[in-house]
Amino acid sequence: MHPGGALHMSSVASARKASIMNTFSILTSMSFLLFFMIFTFLEYIHHQRNTLHLTRISINPSLTSKQRELHETELQLEWAPTSTVDDQELIQSLESILNSSASGFLNQPKYDYGITTFVSSSSANLDLLVESIRAVNQIQTVGLGSNIASKWNIHATLFTTSQTLETLYKHLVQLQSSSTERTSQKIQSWPFRNLVLLDRIKSFDDIELNCCEHCCKKPLQGSKQDKWILKSFVLRNTVYNRTLYIDSDVFVCNSEAGKYLEMLDHDQDCEVFVTNDAQNGGGALETVPKQFFERNTGILFYDIRSRNVQELMDQYQFKYRQQVATNPSIVHDQPAFREALYELQNELKVCELPRNVHCRGKWMFKSKEALESTQCLFAHGDNRIRSRRNFRIPCKSDSFTEYYSQIDNPTVWE
Repeated sequence: MHPGGALHMSSVASARKASIMNTFSILTSMSFLLFFMIFTFLEYIHHQRNTLHLTRISINPSLTSKQRELHETELQLEWAPTSTVDDQELIQSLESILNSSASGFLNQPKYDYGITTFVSSSSANLDLLVESIRAVNQIQTVGLGSNIASKWNIHATLFTTSQTLETLYKHLVQLQSSSTERTSQKIQSWPFRNLVLLDRIKSFDDIELNCCEHCCKKPLQGSKQDKWILKSFVLRNTVYNRTLYIDSDVFVCNSEAGKYLEMLDHDQDCEVFVTNDAQNGGGALETVPKQFFERNTGILFYDIRSRNVQELMDQYQFKYRQQVATNPSIVHDQPAFREALYELQNELKVCELPRNVHCRGKWMFKSKEALESTQCLFAHGDNRIRSRRNFRIPCKSDSFTEYYSQIDNPTVWE
């Protein structure tokens, strides 16, 4: 071979080697950069999941200037839910809200699925608010299934009042300044994405009631400060197409509960899932057959896109106001829901949320057979959420053995 040819081949080989080394160096640098970006993103996600911040207090852009004047500038309160809350950040967020004119959105539903709960008390009861945080925290912890929302990624809205929120704020400030560690009274998570302050919304007016002699026994009964009026308003004004509404004392056992949200469809078979209470403890009604029992409004799955469901919620509030003014036996909201449901039963597609799935009351502790018939996904009212109570309701996966001692045990129900 000609010496020049050998030299040329050597030069080519050297160039190839240099090119390979250069390519390797570039790939190594890119790999390191990609790794760094992924690591940084994961750290950001971790920080987001473990840091509470009020992500938005903004004027509702859909309101015209005239509407804003009428609504006293409705503002959106949007949070980043977190499983680990910093007391100081929560205090600062609450202070920002209380010092603003924020009320929260009440637009047409703009989310497909979500959870709604409600806390309002004339005494601004802190216990109820802590219960609702604990209840929704449990749902965020177990999730609602992969088809609905994973853990700590569930959209949840709290309807409450600025008075109740101020009570929480003062409680947290007092805890922070106290030298005594009171872990049981601390707020350890914030599970809500949206907040609506009912007392700052002028979306419905008081109606003057002409009460019968023994009617309207409680102060504010039938007014827009009445908790049952507020509850009916919350149900009607959900921000979700498909809503799971829960009272503040409901413990959701596992993610299987999400299947009822999946089954809701205003175009198909189920527009509402509700539990038959098998009793009429809220008041006597002459307009409804006795065997058409009250339904428990502590848990409701419903599709607000249905005109029938909208009518149900409208009639629910109307019937309650009508009943408290004319019927002295009325003690809560369920007779109104019962009458509205009875009148709409031929149009409304109602599906049963079985009593042994939505578990509430003493009936399951009447006998061993009754207890073992339960498959509870919702434990309503036991001491996992309402800690002052003595009894505990078995979740579907629990062994019944530890619950036998509660059967016909009067001390449990004191």
